[in-house]
Amino acid sequence: MNTRTHRDRTMAAAAAALIAALTAALSTGCSGHEKPAAGAAKALAPVSVTLGEARRAPLPTEYIATATVRGRTTAVITSKGMGYVRALHVKAGDTVTLGQVLVELDANDVKAGLVQAQAGASEAEAGLTQAERDVEGARAARKLAALTWERTKRLVEQKAATQQQMDEAEMANTAAEARERMAEAGLARARARVGQAVAGIGVARVSLDDRRVVAPFAGRIVSRGVEVGNLAAPGTPLLTMEEAGALRVEAVVDESQTARIALGDRVAVEVASVQAHIEGRVGEIVPTVDAASRAFLVKVDLPESEPGAGLRPGMFARARFAVGTAERLVVPADAVSARGQLDRVFVAENGKARLRLVTLGTTHESLVEVLSGLDAGERVVLAPGAMLADATPIEVKP
Repeated sequence: MNTRTHRDRTMAAAAAALIAALTAALSTGCSGHEKPAAGAAKALAPVSVTLGEARRAPLPTEYIATATVRGRTTAVITSKGMGYVRALHVKAGDTVTLGQVLVELDANDVKAGLVQAQAGASEAEAGLTQAERDVEGARAARKLAALTWERTKRLVEQKAATQQQMDEAEMANTAAEARERMAEAGLARARARVGQAVAGIGVARVSLDDRRVVAPFAGRIVSRGVEVGNLAAPGTPLLTMEEAGALRVEAVVDESQTARIALGDRVAVEVASVQAHIEGRVGEIVPTVDAASRAFLVKVDLPESEPGAGLRPGMFARARFAVGTAERLVVPADAVSARGQLDRVFVAENGKARLRLVTLGTTHESLVEVLSGLDAGERVVLAPGAMLADATPIEVKP
């Protein structure tokens, strides 16, 4: 009996402890419910806000075209002569300066031709010297013959010389004049040969220079079309390079926009890969329309004053062309807030802020276009704070 009584008392004590614990938990839970009630009462206090209006306004109409960043000046470097590529001094991506040697072709045959032309020029110079001496001799002989003839004529008049002597003197003078003319003609031919030889040297030197292909302007090598040992012929593409600094974007534009785009128009250019937003101008419009794509090419020049913004030829870009104006529904930009991927505004309705999810269009200065979710004339909350939620009471600031 004593053992059973002890067991009963133990069980009773455990039960009492459990009841006490449950009572404490219930009282704690009840006291915890009082705080949310106080918080809810606090949330019901009106939030002071400033309102704006959703309205229709004339906004620029844009045509967005895909584009590619290009160098404003692109050159395909070719060879003027034929020869094997002996040396390549650049590779794709290298920056080069004006006049820098890019490619060297084998020039042994041209050098041999230059030596031959120089030898021919030396021979022609020697011939010219001899011809000049011949002319000098012929002129002296002709002067002597003329003096002899004049003297003989006077002697004949004085009966101191015979007619035969005068005839011989006249014939000698005529022959001397003929030799002088022949010597002068030989001098002219010698001078022509010298000129021809000098021209030959010039041609040989130009051909030699053509075997050294240089950069036509400062820029960057885009691609290389040959390797050392390849045979380069006139017109063979060796390298492609683009001018440094000056960039443009080439946009493919639908033919329906032909009449809406003109030279000099401002164009907003976006390059998403480097987060670049640059304003350019239409510098060239290709007049023909591609029959397959029904589109034409518009080249937009980018300002050279730009620090480059990380742009590189070949990057993907978007070109926004302003092609007119249209009435659009807009709200002040500071009325829009984002939560994740959703854009939202708060509309004032019967003293409360009502949450609206909206679809946005383009942004123009301080206004943003609303495509759906709002109607014109609705009042929207400007700069909604973190305290604002759906159905929050609001009061308009005076």
